[in-house]
Amino acid sequence: MKKFLLFICITIFLCLPVFAKYQPIPQKYSIQYRNEINKTIKYQIPISKKNIIDVFKEIENEENIYIKNYLIEQGINSIIFEFYTELINVTNKYVNIKNDIPPTDWYGDLEKILIPYLEDNNINKSKINSFINFAKNKQIEIERKYNR
Repeated sequence: MKKFLLFICITIFLCLPVFAKYQPIPQKYSIQYRNEINKTIKYQIPISKKNIIDVFKEIENEENIYIKNYLIEQGINSIIFEFYTELINVTNKYVNIKNDIPPTDWYGDLEKILIPYLEDNNINKSKINSFINFAKNKQIEIERKYNR
């Protein structure tokens, strides 16, 4: 019986982020949110692209093999994570979503939470998708260069 109760508790605990309630941004703030998120996207993408190029240079200059491996594996992903964190921060100004974010270091979790807000407010995701493709291509380039 204890094992069954433990199983139920663990299942509920692990599934809570999946059942996080989506709270739409109030209609009166929709235009303001759209403008601010678009401004943030336009501002953050060039910064993030520069940071990705800097990671590429940092990998080439790094002599410590452990740090180099970490940069190869996590450098670009952490920049994408920071990009989504900026978008989450803007969204959080209009609706409290910080409590719905599971503790994670994977940008995909942030993306899953953010996408409904972008779609509901008719925000064009093509720039975000282009940036993510740029980052993924750079990651592939790094992995090929260092035989990963």
